[in-house]
Amino acid sequence: MGKVRCENCFSTYDDVLDMCPYCGYSKGDPPSDAFCLFPGTKIHQRYIIGQEISSGGFGVVYKALDLNFGTVVAIKEYFPSGLVNRFLGKEDVILVAGKRAREFNYGKKRFIEEAQNIAKFNGNSNIVNVFDYFEENNTAYIVMEYLDGNTLSEYIQKRQGALPFAFCLRIAIDICSALSTIHKEKIIHRDVSPDNIMVCKNGNIKLFDFGAARFSAEVASTVTIIVKPGFAPPEQYEQVNRQDARTDIYALGATLYYAITGIKPEESTDRKMKDTLVAPETLNKQIPHNVSVAIMRAMAIEPQYRFTNAGEFAKALKNEIQIISIRKMRRIKRRKRIVGIVCSFIVLSVAAGIFTWLYNAEREKGGLPDADINILYCSSGDENTDAIKQQSFDAIAENFMNEYTNVKIKFYSVSEDALQSELAHSENMPALYESTTLSDEELNTGNLVDLSALEIDSDMYLNADHNIRQLPLGLNVPVIYFNTSIGTAEEVPSIKTLQELCADASSELVVSEDAAEMYETLYAENVSTYVHDHAKETFLEGNAMAFLGTSSDYLDVQSKLPGIYSIIIPNTGFSCYTYTSLWSIQKTDDDVQTVAEAFLNYMTSDLAQDYLYIQAQNAGIPVTGSAVYNYLNIYSELKDIAEFLELPFAD
Repeated sequence: MGKVRCENCFSTYDDVLDMCPYCGYSKGDPPSDAFCLFPGTKIHQRYIIGQEISSGGFGVVYKALDLNFGTVVAIKEYFPSGLVNRFLGKEDVILVAGKRAREFNYGKKRFIEEAQNIAKFNGNSNIVNVFDYFEENNTAYIVMEYLDGNTLSEYIQKRQGALPFAFCLRIAIDICSALSTIHKEKIIHRDVSPDNIMVCKNGNIKLFDFGAARFSAEVASTVTIIVKPGFAPPEQYEQVNRQDARTDIYALGATLYYAITGIKPEESTDRKMKDTLVAPETLNKQIPHNVSVAIMRAMAIEPQYRFTNAGEFAKALKNEIQIISIRKMRRIKRRKRIVGIVCSFIVLSVAAGIFTWLYNAEREKGGLPDADINILYCSSGDENTDAIKQQSFDAIAENFMNEYTNVKIKFYSVSEDALQSELAHSENMPALYESTTLSDEELNTGNLVDLSALEIDSDMYLNADHNIRQLPLGLNVPVIYFNTSIGTAEEVPSIKTLQELCADASSELVVSEDAAEMYETLYAENVSTYVHDHAKETFLEGNAMAFLGTSSDYLDVQSKLPGIYSIIIPNTGFSCYTYTSLWSIQKTDDDVQTVAEAFLNYMTSDLAQDYLYIQAQNAGIPVTGSAVYNYLNIYSELKDIAEFLELPFAD
C-alpha cells in the first residue's frame, strides 16, 4: 500500500482510498467555481494548482504546491469579475468585454505592481512574503506565502462581539511594525482592515492583500482605490494626492476600534459632516484610557491630528509616550489661531444678529398670523430616500414652528402623478407644494402667487428664464465625469475632442438626457448622438469612459466608483444650470398665504439648505451662494462650481 498526494489540499493519504479523507476530493472533480482552474493544473512548469481559497472582484486565490521545493504556497490569479471568464476545464482567460481591453490591461499592470511592492518587504515577519510573479494563460499570477489561519474579520464574526483586549493590542502593534516598514519605502497600503490581517496558527500576525498599495502623495499623485466603508478615511474619497502614512493609521485605528468594541465605526464621510463616534473606553470599560485616546487620535477626521507615523501609534498603545486627546489638540490649535477664530465668530455673530433682528422686527410688527399649513412634495418611490427627505422637511418645519409657535406646518408626500391629479381636480388645493413636474402651461393657468414680489435672499442664483410662479430650492450644474481606469482629461475644449479621446480609449461618451440641453448651450454642439436612456448606469457599470451628467449624479458616482473617477466642471466662459426642486404657492386665505410665503422664504435659509442638501444628501446643490460655500467645503471635489456659478449665464 502506497501514499498519494491530494491535488486539491496536498495532504497525503493511502492510495487504496478513492477520495481524499481530508477534503473529500476525488481526482478529476471540477473546481468549486466553474471559472477557476481545475485542481491538478500545472502552471509556469512549476506550480500545481489546488483548491480555491477565496475569490473577489479582481482575483482568485488558490492553494498550490511548489514542485521545486515541495512546499505549499498561495497563488493569486488576476481575474477581474465582469471583464473575463474561462471555459470549464480550460486554462486561458478570455476577455468578455472587448471594448474594455484597456481597462483589463491597466488592471493587470497594477496587479504585477502589487507583487513588486510586497516583494520589497519579505524581511518583515508581519508582511506576507512574495516568492514569484509571472504572466501566463492570458493573465498574471503572484506566488505568495501560504497563510494557515483565520483573518481578524473571521475572529470578530465568530465571536459576534469584542475580542480580548490583549489579543487585539498585540495584533495592532504587529501591524504597526508592518506599516512602519512599508511607509519607509514611501508606499501606503490603503486597504488595512480586518479582512486583510491574518492571525496564523503559529501565532504570527500578517498583513496581506497589497492590491490597493501605491506610492504615497510625496511620490505620486494619481492613484485608484477600492475603499472599505468604516475603515477608509475621508481623504480616500477625495483628492487622492492627499494620501500618506496617516491614511493607513486611520484604517488601523478603525480596525482596532472594531476588534475591541465589536462595533464597526461609522463611515468617515458621515463623520465629516457630523462626528458622533463614541470613545472605545465608553463602550468597553476594560479598555485603558491611553489606548482609547490613541485610537481616537488615529481615527481623527482631520489628518493633521493623527499620529504622523505607525511607530508613534504603537508607542501610544503601549503607553510608552504621553499623548493628548483630540479635544485638547483642537483647543490648542484654536488658541494659536485666535485672531481668525475671533473674526469668524464676529462674522457669525453679526449674521445671527441680523437674522434674529429681522425675525424680531417681524414679530414686533405683529409676527405671523395663526395658520395651519399642509405642504405636498413629490416622493421618489425609494423608501429610504423618501424617509430621509421627510425627516429633513420635518426638521425644517420644527425649527420654523419653534420661532412662530402659533403656526402649524405639516409635510405630506405624494407621487408625481397623484400630485398632478390633486392640483388638477381638487378645489381645496394646498397652500404650498412642490411644482417641479408641472409645465409652464399648467403653472400659468393656475391660481398661483407671483413669487417675484417675495423679499428673497439676493444671494440666490436665479436666472431670468425661471417662471415667476415658482421658487427653486436647489440647482443642477453640468459636471463631466471620467472613469480613470479607462482614461481621463484635464480639460474639455469641445464635445468633439472628448469623443475622440473616448474613441482612442476604445470606449464611449454618454450624455444624460436631462443634461443634454445644458451641454448643447455651453458648447454650441449637438450632443443628441451621445444621449443614452441609461447614461449614468452605463457609466457606473464601467462601459463608458466619460459621462456628461450633472451635480445630481455626484453622490452616486462617488459611491459606486470610489477612487476611480475624476471630475471636470465645464469651462466655456458661461454658466448654465437647471433647478432640482421648484415650489409654488396657491392664492388662498390672506393669513394662510402670508405664512406660506414666509415659510417658503425660510426654505432658502442656510439652515434649511443644509438640511436639504448636506444632511439629507438630496440630488443637486443649494440655491444660495452662502449655502453653496458650505456645501463645497464638504464636497471639495466640486469646488470649481463656485467659479462656474459666477460666470455670465448663457443665453
